Amino acid sequence: MIWSDPGIRDPQAPSENGIRKSGTHWIGEDGQLRRPGGFFLDKYLKRVGYSVNPEIKIFARPYTTNVLHCWTGRRNGRRDRQPTAAELQNCKPWWHKEIEFIRPRVVILLGKPAAESFSAVCGDDRPFKDLIVAQGEWMQFGDTSIKRYVLPHPTAPYPEKSAIYSTVFKLVSVDLK
Repeated sequence: MIWSDPGIRDPQAPSENGIRKSGTHWIGEDGQLRRPGGFFLDKYLKRVGYSVNPEIKIFARPYTTNVLHCWTGRRNGRRDRQPTAAELQNCKPWWHKEIEFIRPRVVILLGKPAAESFSAVCGDDRPFKDLIVAQGEWMQFGDTSIKRYVLPHPTAPYPEKSAIYSTVFKLVSVDLK
């Protein structure tokens, strides 16, 4: 995902029943914020003046996008398949254009596939466990320098997830001032 000012890069690809049907990240076919991930993420976004909930008009809407712009399909019938290196390289020109147009000051990568994929394309091959402890690092993406933050996916069971989100969004709030 990428925000209009800050940036969020969502998971690796559009979900099977998410944005491809509703047209908006974190919103279901019924037009409502999806549980539990949408509500969890939105709670922290509001701390920095954003909301993914279309019913809340007092906050700015973030610009959100996926690492891939096509759905990768299921792996073993259960989880979305992680993108291949070729798929990531194929989408890199899209990322350049998005970043060129949006000019985010920060990018927040949600989940292991997004964090590792986006970082690898920018020349950083560290695993998620190393990226998540390296908050606020500068990344070079083409001609643009962007501050990178890494979070567990809002729907992932992850130790201390709420504490990590609180810390990151405090840092992001400073970056956006």
